[in-house]
Amino acid sequence: MRGTLALLGIAITLAKPLEAQRASPRFEWRPVGGLHFGGPQRASLALGVVGVPRTGEATHAFIALAEPGLGGAKIRAGLASVTAFITGYEIQGSLLRTFGNPGQGARWQTYAGGEFHAVFVLINVGIGEYAPFGAGGGGALTTFTFGLGL
Repeated sequence: MRGTLALLGIAITLAKPLEAQRASPRFEWRPVGGLHFGGPQRASLALGVVGVPRTGEATHAFIALAEPGLGGAKIRAGLASVTAFITGYEIQGSLLRTFGNPGQGARWQTYAGGEFHAVFVLINVGIGEYAPFGAGGGGALTTFTFGLGL
């Protein structure tokens, strides 16, 4: 009987921290979005989330975005700086698919690459470098974007 009570006490002690972890996730997820102009998409709407770590004085967060546009669509994911003044930068890997009438690049082509964005309050300026991915060929793309958003 004493052994059973001891095991029950250990189980309750171990269960409390697990329950506390479930109650307070490691990241606080916040919505982000904006309108971007330029690059092969001509104009696009970026929608996604940013995951800010809840521990310590976090200076970086995870960011993921889906960005449908007029000349293509892309998905981006990477790191973003986190500051109280809504300024900073984002570094992201990206997959871009062109369609319709893209501003640059071949139609119906998939590109893989990365982007760097500088953010100042609601203004977002980005540059990206993409290489063709898969069949279809086409040359590399250097993209420039200007955006407004949160």
